[in-house]
Amino acid sequence: NSEAPHPSWIMMLPEGQIRDDDEEARVAPVWKRNERLVYASNFLHMAMYTMCLGGIFDNFLYSVSEESHTLVSDPMTLGEEAQPQSHLLLDTYSTFKLALSIRPLSRVSYAADSSCVQSYTCASSIVHITDGSGNGDCCREGNRMPMLAFVNGSTRLWLSMDADGQSQALDRRSYNMLQHCEAGPELPLGAWTNVKIEAKGADQSKGQMNNTSLGGAVELFLNGTKVCEVPGTGFHRLPSRKGAHVFLGSMVAPFADSHLPADAQVAQLTYGRPASNMFVGVVNSLQGILSVVIMFPIGWLGDRVNRYTILKWNVLVGAVGASFLFAAVWYVNLPLLFAGICVFTVYQQCLSGLLNAVLADNVPKSMRTRAGGNYKIFSALAMSLAPALQVLVALSGLSSNAWTRETFAAMLLPGWALLIGVALAAGSSISDLPNVDEVQPPTDSPLRGRSQLLSQAWLEERVFLSAKRGTVVAVSANVFFITTLLANGMTVRYLNLYFTQILKFGPVQLCLLNAVCRLFIAGFVWATRPLASLLGRCNLAILFHLGSRPAALCDHHGRRSAQPAEPLGRPELAPDLVLQRLGGARRVPRRPPRLCFLLRHHRDCAAGLDGDDPSGLALLPEVGGRRCCHGR
Repeated sequence: NSEAPHPSWIMMLPEGQIRDDDEEARVAPVWKRNERLVYASNFLHMAMYTMCLGGIFDNFLYSVSEESHTLVSDPMTLGEEAQPQSHLLLDTYSTFKLALSIRPLSRVSYAADSSCVQSYTCASSIVHITDGSGNGDCCREGNRMPMLAFVNGSTRLWLSMDADGQSQALDRRSYNMLQHCEAGPELPLGAWTNVKIEAKGADQSKGQMNNTSLGGAVELFLNGTKVCEVPGTGFHRLPSRKGAHVFLGSMVAPFADSHLPADAQVAQLTYGRPASNMFVGVVNSLQGILSVVIMFPIGWLGDRVNRYTILKWNVLVGAVGASFLFAAVWYVNLPLLFAGICVFTVYQQCLSGLLNAVLADNVPKSMRTRAGGNYKIFSALAMSLAPALQVLVALSGLSSNAWTRETFAAMLLPGWALLIGVALAAGSSISDLPNVDEVQPPTDSPLRGRSQLLSQAWLEERVFLSAKRGTVVAVSANVFFITTLLANGMTVRYLNLYFTQILKFGPVQLCLLNAVCRLFIAGFVWATRPLASLLGRCNLAILFHLGSRPAALCDHHGRRSAQPAEPLGRPELAPDLVLQRLGGARRVPRRPPRLCFLLRHHRDCAAGLDGDDPSGLALLPEVGGRRCCHGR
């Protein structure tokens, strides 16, 4: 009823350009088809993104950050009857990781009347790194960095390590009391055992250090399980040495060694700096910063150039980025990795913003809340399907349930094939028609819905600090949204690393967790979708935001208990809180309510800041440095 009074913020749509029923019958199915193609494009893209750049990719980045030097690859036999091995030269690090596989062949015992009992040298040497000062063996700083041996007459491992600032006048007995530890179980004869030694500070403990108050430790692991540690700050502050000597078995000339060589085989001996969460933060920050830089230019271009044409060309950009990232994973190449991240971020930001704008172009205003819910549900389903496919890859035998380079390649690379589906759906099939806001349907058309728009005069009314209402709402929403992205970059972005580094999840367990969580969030979004119409979109967003606080407080209380717990979450704007609370490190895309207040010719610029970009604004936190009370 055009004569009925209306609030000041509502005006009726003009009644011009009423289309006849035949033309509506021709156009409306195309809009519906475009809507479905947007869902399909987003589904395929999010499945591809989760498979190729999701939680498994974060663990790949973590492994790539490890700086490792291979000293021995094929099995090498040690022992008195083995061929003497020439020693190696190595530059050492203060914080380091030494790893090897060892296969004991027999137990080496000293004679009952051996003088080793008095000299405290009754051990059979496996690996000994020394700077050669003094006698090269003990007990000057730099003589053992470290030394790994078998206890006399046993295959139980014995580890000793120098510390920064240690007394140079220590005798062997005092040194052994202060600076060594022994593993509990003996290693089985004739079987291979994986051994790892790490010297690190308390900030890198990842919940495995017995006493972080001492500032650091040297830790010994057997097959991934910690068996002993030598606590103290000096072990990870020992100055690095250039050209240190590495001996396998006993030391050889020009040094004299009172230790017998172990009777064992050694293989896959590596030494280097341990992996760092900082590298993961650097890559994620690169994605986030680049997204901020390009989001406005892409939105500006989408408002002034045909956005359907941009979508088609954008697929080629995605193909270039995918090629770089495919090669980076296959060859473990850092320059290709950074190039691929930069190119693919441009593709990701362009696709996410334009798909939201295209969806609004093809859905009547009264149905956009439903369409936004469907968009989010398909995104969550895609991010649930991707890890499920990765589980099938692992269970099929194409990869193992261990974090190896073969596993990363098998789980990450197949997902790029989904880009072909994105190209078919978004790059070639979506039709370019006048959008629903530019075409007025007949008054009895089901597409018409509630024929109301926000009044331009109401939007331009001066409110806070004499700024226009439309500007105040848009800026406030963006400030809130970017703040939550920053919080996201410091918390949920690193949950995958938390589960793998602290809770020791393998690839299958991590993928199953993510698959179940994303499937749950899809159901949660579907179940709560009617609330948006009942309460209003902005009201519902505030309700979920405030409701997240009790959950965060409960989580904080749980972390203070004796059992390891999930890191503290963050307040969320939308229902994807549930996914993040349960462990998903990627956000479900959302459509911010601020888009309701913007004129349609600025739709692309607004969509450029939309939550469809899973890169977020990641900072550079360390997952380590958190005591999780594992205990021994």
